[in-house]
Formats: sequence, structure tokens, C-alpha cells
Amino acid sequence: MNIFNLKLKNKLKKTTNSQFLVGSSILFYLILLTANPSNKMIILLAGLLFIILFQKIKNIRTTLICCFFIYSVILTGKRYDFIIIPPEIFSIDFYPLGYYVSAIISPSVIISFVMAIIIIREWIKGNLKNTNIIFPDILLIVGTCLRFLSDFFISPMQNIGIILWIFSLPNLIAYFFIRLICRNNNKVHMYCFLILSSLILIESLLAISQFIHRSPLGLSIEIQKNIESFGEAADEYAFRFRPVGTFDHANMLGAYMAIYIPVLIYLLTLRISIIKQTILFFGLITLGLTLSRSAWIGICAGFLWQISSLLKIIKNSMNKLHTISVVLVCLLLCAFFVGIIFPRISSSFFSLSDTGGMFVRTIQTSIAWRLIVRSPLLGTGTAMSVPMGLSIDESGLLKYFPSPVHNQYVLLAAENGIFALLFYVLFLISSVVVLYRITKRKSIQKKGLWFIYAGSVTAIILIGFFQPYDLEMNAAFLFALIYNYVTKNKKNIT
Repeated sequence: MNIFNLKLKNKLKKTTNSQFLVGSSILFYLILLTANPSNKMIILLAGLLFIILFQKIKNIRTTLICCFFIYSVILTGKRYDFIIIPPEIFSIDFYPLGYYVSAIISPSVIISFVMAIIIIREWIKGNLKNTNIIFPDILLIVGTCLRFLSDFFISPMQNIGIILWIFSLPNLIAYFFIRLICRNNNKVHMYCFLILSSLILIESLLAISQFIHRSPLGLSIEIQKNIESFGEAADEYAFRFRPVGTFDHANMLGAYMAIYIPVLIYLLTLRISIIKQTILFFGLITLGLTLSRSAWIGICAGFLWQISSLLKIIKNSMNKLHTISVVLVCLLLCAFFVGIIFPRISSSFFSLSDTGGMFVRTIQTSIAWRLIVRSPLLGTGTAMSVPMGLSIDESGLLKYFPSPVHNQYVLLAAENGIFALLFYVLFLISSVVVLYRITKRKSIQKKGLWFIYAGSVTAIILIGFFQPYDLEMNAAFLFALIYNYVTKNKKNIT
């Protein structure tokens, strides 16, 4: 037994931090998927994982940010539901609890609390005096402050608005923890990229399992326990289940894949491997299964920034794999396209009919615009566009489909004001410009980082025109990681 333990310790010592992070992340989620622990047990397992990673990495700050990313797709935990519209207004079959929003204390929220303590401590000690605050940082801070003003002074449900605002802070805290506290860490960007690639695999395995079962699996890490209503509109398939992974909607799973698959492609350009190719294959399959047209548009547009990288991957893959394997994969993808993707695209022509998705979204947009006209500066308050829209909805749409307008830009202006929208857009644009300026004269490897960021931001911008998802912080995390690495002069030793 002692000999076995000695061999295990020696093997772990030889394992690099990157390999250990990927292996630990995948093992952690495999335990969650197979054991289906309670929320309290998930917190305990997350704490155990943190201790194990710290013992290997030997750096509390790096361990914190790595764990934040590992836990980022766990959207369950101690949950608080707040009813905004009582259930008697809606059909009891579809909305038995009424229209409500939730605040969840997840593992990543707990990690962000520790990050906030470290940031405050470093600020008190004066270690942040020489920190370079850049334009995108200021835009994020001002945007967050504007949302606070909207929720505190305008929201008709001030207590709910403030709670939702507080629960939006963990992502901002994590961003500044990367930018300020981990700014001299030359390895953290690659660690996080590898973790994100691992999460693509985990989400894909869960989503494919859901698709096979035609429903969520009833696991504790699944925030969506019910089968999503789909097939009622003219441009949708009836009885077609859309997997959601650990998210609450298939479109959000599709957006996640569209944003982070470019990161996986960048890793493939650094080193071709069967494991990364397999993860990319499953990620693309999952993206197709979501039937999310907005995510498809986003990732296709994002790929335009990475055409040379994609061609390089295909060429190297052809050199390393047998021709028969390549042919089989191509045939499988073609069958997948004909069976799922092409019918979904062709059905889009019916979206303009009276029962089509575009018709519904047009009504939603008109209601949101009327709210913007009423309160252009600070909006209605976070999550208040639906209850406020009910009073001016002449069509009656919101009574049977109480959903925010499916356009992030219109929604942000309606709920938090046009200035909040302005700073949101300015961040996305300015962050791309900043990274371009600092990478244009750097090595090919660092230029490649700008291309993946441009691809991810392109996907975020396009998805925003079709979905009510605030994906700003997804871009912010990538920006912080890339900016810190590129502006660091030391040689990358990851």
C-alpha cells in the first residue's frame, strides 16, 4: 500500500498544473453527474476541489480564479424566488407560480466573496496604487453604477431590484480580481482556457444525454427541471426536445458554445490533439442540437475571424488521422446537418406568419419601445419590463407569453436606460480595439488571441439581437485574461 501511495505521489508530482486542472475539472463534474449530490454536498465537494487544487498550484489567487471558472456553469445552490406577477394572471398549466425571478447562492458566488475580501485587503495595503485602470474597466464600473441607479430609484420593486443588482456583482468582482490581483500571473489565462474547454466537453455530454432521454435528467446541477415548451410557433418543430445542459434554456447553452468554442480552436492551433478535436466535435454537435439559430449565426460570423486557424486545424488533422476517419466524421456531420440543422433553417421562412417567432418578437419590441419612451434615462428597473409592459400591452401577448423582449439592446434600454445600453456597447467595441492595438505588433501566438476575442465578441453582439441575454461579462473575462497576458513582458512558461 505504501508503495502504491508513493507511486501515486510521484505521478502527481510529474503531472503539470494544466493537466491536473483539466483532469480535476472533468472528474469533479463526472462525480456530480453520476452521484447527483444535494446542493449542500456540491458546496462541500467544491470546497474539497479548491483545497486539492491549492495543494497542487500553491497559489491562492490562481486557485480562486480557476475555481471560479470551474464552478461558473453550476447555476444551482441556495435559491430565493421573488414573485413579480401573481399566478392568477396566467394559465395555471404553464405558469403555476406566476412570473418570478431568482437569486442563487452558487459556488462561484461564494468564491467571488473571497475575491472581494482580497481586493479590499490589497487596496488597504496600498498594493493597487500602481495599477493601470484602462478605458474598458471604467466602462464596466459606470455601467454597473447606472444599473444600480435604475434599480434603486426607478424600479417599482426596489427590494427585488437591489437584490438582483447585488447578485450581478460576483462576475464584476471576478473580472477585477483577474485584472488587478492576477495581473502579474503569466499562466492564469491558459489555465482558464483549458478549463473552459473542459466545460465544453461536460456541457456536451450532459446535453447529449438529455437529448437521448428527451428531457432533463433530474440532476441537482440542472437548473431547468422541466421540458421546455417548444413547437407551438409556425417556425418550430413540434415535439422536438432541445437540450439545455446546466442552463435554463437551450438558447443560452447555444450562446455558451458560440462564445467559447473559438477558445478551443485557439488551443488547437497551438497543439493538435485527438482530445481537443473530440471536444470540438462534441461541442459543435451540441450547438446543433440546441436548434439555436442565433447561436449558429453568431459562431459562423465569429469563425470568419479564424478562417486561417480553421484551415490549419483541418490540414493538420488530415495529416494525423487516417483518411477513413476523416471521411466518416464528414459523413456524420453531413447527416446531422440534413437531419436537424437544415430543417430548422428552412422553417425560419414561416417566422413572419401570425404564429411565427418574428411576429411575437415584433410585438415584444413595440411594447419595450413604449417603455423606453416613458423612461429613457434609467428605464423601468431590472426584470421590470414584463410587469410594466402588462399595463400597456393591448395585444394581450404578455398574459400568455410573459417574457422579456428577445433583443438584449432593446431590453437593456427598457430596463436600465439608454446610457446603460451605451456603456454596454462601448465596452464590447472598445475592448476589441484595445486588444487589437496591443497585439498588432506582437507574436503570431498573441495575435491569435485577438482573433479569438474578436470572434467571441462578434458572436455576443449578433446573439444580442435575437436573445435577452446579458453576455457582457463573458466577453469581459476573456478580455481581462488576454489583456493581462499580452501586456506582461515575461516569457510565457505555461
